[in-house]
Amino acid sequence: MAAGLILTLTGCSDDSAAPTSTTSTARALDLVAFRANAPGESDHCAVAYDIGAAARAAHLTGVAAAAGPTTATGDQATAPDDKASAALADPAHSTLSPLEMSDGVYADCSYRVGQTTVVVRTYAVRRGSAINLAAPQIQREDEMTVTALSRYLERVGKSSLGTALVAVEHVAAARVPVRPEGNGAITVTASGAPVTAEQLTRLTESLAAQVS
Repeated sequence: MAAGLILTLTGCSDDSAAPTSTTSTARALDLVAFRANAPGESDHCAVAYDIGAAARAAHLTGVAAAAGPTTATGDQATAPDDKASAALADPAHSTLSPLEMSDGVYADCSYRVGQTTVVVRTYAVRRGSAINLAAPQIQREDEMTVTALSRYLERVGKSSLGTALVAVEHVAAARVPVRPEGNGAITVTASGAPVTAEQLTRLTESLAAQVS
């Protein structure tokens, strides 16, 4: 991940736009289990998404009944609270990575839905805002300017849980609940066969609703 981009653009020290969950939620990403399952490469996604159900909800064509990830990777990192707090207060001069700063975890899972490639990235953090970790990927895949990216991340950070927002064309993001504490986000990227903004929104919101 490009630490400089995240630190410069998204204000990792400002988590006011990302309310954290400190109570048990019926449908919430288990941070402990996610941290244990995400690192490394696997043929199983660390989050058990039903891509077939989500694709049907989005009215995508060519859906396999039991589609699975073609690739799944992830990572996690943490740092002592005092070092992380100092880094968040002055990220430009920190040697910690964004994952370490946020006590974060991410998983990257790729699926095929007909002629469309769908990449679902799941982020969870104990500190800061989970959507900030996705900044370089969102900017790269939807070719956003610095200003546009900053505004988009702010909108996502203030959005309701499970509400998807399309960046420009290929990427949508939604916040998801995390237990026992922290906050999470998913991004969904669609490429290959054309996918409308409405379809991408429905796909992302369906996947966000599955997080547990």
